[in-house]
Amino acid sequence: MYVQDYDDTLPTWQIRGPGGMSLLWTDFLRPYYRDTRLLDEGLTRPAQKRQMGWVADYAMCAWGSGGQGTAQDPYWRWPGAPWNGPPPRPMNLAEVRRPAETMQFADGSTGHYDSNIRRRHRNNLMNGAFLDAHARLVTNEEWDRVGHDDHGYFYRIAAADR
Repeated sequence: MYVQDYDDTLPTWQIRGPGGMSLLWTDFLRPYYRDTRLLDEGLTRPAQKRQMGWVADYAMCAWGSGGQGTAQDPYWRWPGAPWNGPPPRPMNLAEVRRPAETMQFADGSTGHYDSNIRRRHRNNLMNGAFLDAHARLVTNEEWDRVGHDDHGYFYRIAAADR
């Protein structure tokens, strides 16, 4: 819904809000979910929440770019990562080559200053939400899957622009 409301622009981890204040994705996406309990899987203990400045039990995949494009160090750029060209701007949906294979949100944690993707389930799977609006379990094998194109090697699930 956010993407539709903002002319196919993908959300980033944070944006500048009123008065120059930084708003995290959990703040500016708030109109799109009814209850903040949605962000709490119940897997982070209260003491950990206080220590990390907990905001959500999920991570928005918004880092990048990185990697060298080699088989040993594949390229990656999550869909929420700002485009690095002049001027810097958020990616738009048309720039994502494989929306059904590109993850936007994952199990993990978001605090006021950082976020991390974490497998939290005993079976070593994690929940992932993809840019084509489906959600499903992601396996370790899929997480590590590398593709190859004319530009080199890339992580399939994490290279939004490849």
